[in-house]
Amino acid sequence: MSEVPVVLNIDAADSDWIKRGAWDIWGRDGLIDNAPDLREWLYGARMTVEEFKQLTVYKAHLEDMPWLRDL
Repeated sequence: MSEVPVVLNIDAADSDWIKRGAWDIWGRDGLIDNAPDLREWLYGARMTVEEFKQLTVYKAHLEDMPWLRDL
């Protein structure tokens, strides 16, 4: 059975975690806490790093998660 990719809904009206800036991004090993795992997750979500950097969730965590700058 093939794995179905997760498609991220980037419509802010429908994406509460994006609007509130909550870090609810889980990878296969738990909560994502590094740039390589986030890049892998973004690839699976069919989103570019540039698109992700426009979201509230990215901007809200730049100070408390400095590794986001390594994307």
